[in-house]
Amino acid sequence: MDNIRAVIDTLFSQINSAEILHHKKDWDATLGVTEDMFCSKFMIENKCYTIDQVRELYYLLRSDWISFPTECLEYRQPDFFYVLLHFSQKVLIEKDFQPCCRFQELLRWRMLTYKLGEDLFTTSYLAFNNFNANIKRDSFFWPVVLMQDNPSIAHILRKGVCDLHFHLRGSSLNYELNWLSLMNDMSGRQAEFEKLKKCLSHKTITTDNEKWETAHLTTIKAYAIRYYLFMRITNKKKAEAFFPVLLVILQCEDEMAIQTVGAIMEVNGLIDSYKFTEGSKLEIGDKSFYPDYAILDSFGTVERWNLAEKILSGERCLLYNMFYLIFSGNASAEDKWLFYAYLLQKGQIRRELIQLNEKAGFSNFSDYERRKEIFIEGRWGYQELIPKLAVDMAFSKEYLKYLECRITPKDTSSQLIHSIELLERQINRRLPGERTSEENREKQKKGRKHYYILHFIKQRDAESDNRLNSLIEYPCVMVDYRHYGFRRKIKKQGEAILETVRERPRMAELIVGVDAANSELYCRPEVFGPVYRYMKCFCNYSPDFHELGYDHYKGLRSLNFTYHVGEDFWDITDGLRAIDEAVLFLNLKAGDRIGHALALGIDVDLYYKHRNHRVVMSKQNMLDNAAWLHHKARELGIQLSVNVALELENIFENFYDEIYLGKKEREGENIFVEDELLDPGRNLTTYYYSWLLRGDDPAYYLNPISQLTEYQYHTWWEITALNTLTADMAHVRKDKIAVWLYHYYHYDSGVRRRGEERCEICLSSEIIGLIKKVQHAMRKEIASRYISVEANITSNHLIGSFKHYAQHPITQLYRLGLPSIGEEELCPQVSVSVNTDDRGIFDTSIEDEYALLALALEKERDLEGKKRYAPKEVYEWLNNIRRQGFEQQFRKHNGSKYE
Repeated sequence: MDNIRAVIDTLFSQINSAEILHHKKDWDATLGVTEDMFCSKFMIENKCYTIDQVRELYYLLRSDWISFPTECLEYRQPDFFYVLLHFSQKVLIEKDFQPCCRFQELLRWRMLTYKLGEDLFTTSYLAFNNFNANIKRDSFFWPVVLMQDNPSIAHILRKGVCDLHFHLRGSSLNYELNWLSLMNDMSGRQAEFEKLKKCLSHKTITTDNEKWETAHLTTIKAYAIRYYLFMRITNKKKAEAFFPVLLVILQCEDEMAIQTVGAIMEVNGLIDSYKFTEGSKLEIGDKSFYPDYAILDSFGTVERWNLAEKILSGERCLLYNMFYLIFSGNASAEDKWLFYAYLLQKGQIRRELIQLNEKAGFSNFSDYERRKEIFIEGRWGYQELIPKLAVDMAFSKEYLKYLECRITPKDTSSQLIHSIELLERQINRRLPGERTSEENREKQKKGRKHYYILHFIKQRDAESDNRLNSLIEYPCVMVDYRHYGFRRKIKKQGEAILETVRERPRMAELIVGVDAANSELYCRPEVFGPVYRYMKCFCNYSPDFHELGYDHYKGLRSLNFTYHVGEDFWDITDGLRAIDEAVLFLNLKAGDRIGHALALGIDVDLYYKHRNHRVVMSKQNMLDNAAWLHHKARELGIQLSVNVALELENIFENFYDEIYLGKKEREGENIFVEDELLDPGRNLTTYYYSWLLRGDDPAYYLNPISQLTEYQYHTWWEITALNTLTADMAHVRKDKIAVWLYHYYHYDSGVRRRGEERCEICLSSEIIGLIKKVQHAMRKEIASRYISVEANITSNHLIGSFKHYAQHPITQLYRLGLPSIGEEELCPQVSVSVNTDDRGIFDTSIEDEYALLALALEKERDLEGKKRYAPKEVYEWLNNIRRQGFEQQFRKHNGSKYE
């Protein structure tokens, strides 16, 4: 990060708002940010600097960056907020009366605004320019995520794009609506903040004993400050009358003190009174709703795609007018002090709702995903707006021509139908005063643009984990098979999906596919094998098929299938195995898709180098990975050296002995079957066969030999419960040892408990070389199966282990349009698409995804320091990816001109 960005990040993100509020006497040109305070905070995020270097930056801040920007001719006295302009004037321009980002500065803009939000910079930039032009803005409509000024990107987008990986409830104004919900009503929030407290990224007391206020207290004070600032720009007399009350609130050291003085009730009363007399009312159905008291215009003139901008206009107006007061020299010292504290408080809550930390992995993301509606849930109006804003924002620029929204399934068909019908009402509802142009009305008549994918939510087998822990003194006890309860749940949901699409033609039109999302580390593809195969085979059949006849069903649409896999993994081998399991156990075929699939393209050498060639995971996974890697390499035609084969065999045998033979802890016989069935299982081929069986429903392996011998295909579930579509499975089930190994994998508590023990091994360079070869060969295999990959650039950058956009695996999967990278590394050209994932949590847009990827590749350099790609090559490649989005879409439209 360059110096000016690092300084701004420190000043508006790291500084403790409580320190600023409690040290009013220390006001100076830096609003109380002392040298020691700045240095200590700066070094939290910038550990490569020495303390002396940071002190020099502080001196530069005081002498230069809080002075009037040098580009301007007219001189002004130093002011703390000028520091924002030293950055924004280099990265922003104003185009058609709207702020816009310079394309070459997009990465700098993205990295800073992702932490602090765009409005801090856009409003200060516009206020400064308008003041110097002697005008004042009254319109605050510009995109939620700014566009950039590259005409080549705009040209590509105008041809039309798809977004095929769009989690509906995570793709709205998630943080913004949470903040507005808080700023418009702070009553009854204790339970919500208690829930948030359990997963806060910062604590009230840090390691250096600095005391931070609780998030609840911080928000209460921001609530009061915001009302004062709003009155300051709309009714100065009311602001002056409220100022003594504000000071009482700011002096309170805990929530109880504020409750005692009754300040929250007083502020609530003032805000409610203002809403009902002067607020901008939004009619939703037969109810009235005030999204934000700070919105000055009515909702009577808003275009549908501008609704999000209208809802944000109140906060933007507040920031803009405060900056205008400051830059015009009309803001008092108290105004600046309170405004700075408000910005810090707002940033503190932002850090808890948008994934701003640099921790990799899905678990970290899940913490944020669970908070996405924490202050909205149960607050009528904001909840109603979540799905509508998500879809409206996606289509706001009319570049997007097709959208697949991910939503969760339900346990019954009636619940699912009700859920989708409710979403349709919320998304398609025309609000009073909402205008739709004649041209757009005609477009809407021609066809639907958004559809639904139902995604199961992967779950950890916590019930079984607890059961195993309680049986630690009983090493060999029969237990339920893995994910027993969850498998029953998704079977029920799968049946509900089929019933819905079979019996409701309208629902069959809306529902285009099935997915499984969430953390994959503790819920492997094997769990979903039976239900995926069941839905694949019988989505257009019902028990009364013969009575209804073929003509009744010939018009129905089939379901399509995708699956989140290879996004989060214990190591690359584990991620590749998960992708292979998804293909084999879920019977993924041509036209199906997989989400993320980072393991297919991530840099193998760099990945293991950062981990010192060491991997840590459960012994069961280590055993499975060794057996799978050994067999998969041979299956793909990769020759194993003697050393590699021996190393894999040693890993396999050591962990097999520990898990299945219990050599470390068990003496005596197994209580289920004779050990003569386990000892022969100490064979790589036999064990691999048992792994292949994991796609089967484990319910049929309780007494496996008799159950498989007597197996009958009486019900539709039985037809797909066993994986019959993968080659040689009938032969595998005749292997008695493999069958019993699969039984032990599920039902033996000793095997399962020993398998969950953690271990660490160091991989040799030869093994890492083999992983690299298998990865490349699997890319070719995925391409040859015509299975597509849904890439999510920003999501992968934040969740994955790579730290630069140019390192995204998409260039390893597909390179048509980019220069050749050598005969030995010939790209298999896997079909890929660019998508947004959870755009509300990652603060992105489909336009941003394309632009960030383009800029990262334009800036990429080879070993000689020369540009690796010419711009024309980058845009040709991007255009090819854009077209592939239309090829991958699950609901095809004949003759689409956008392809």
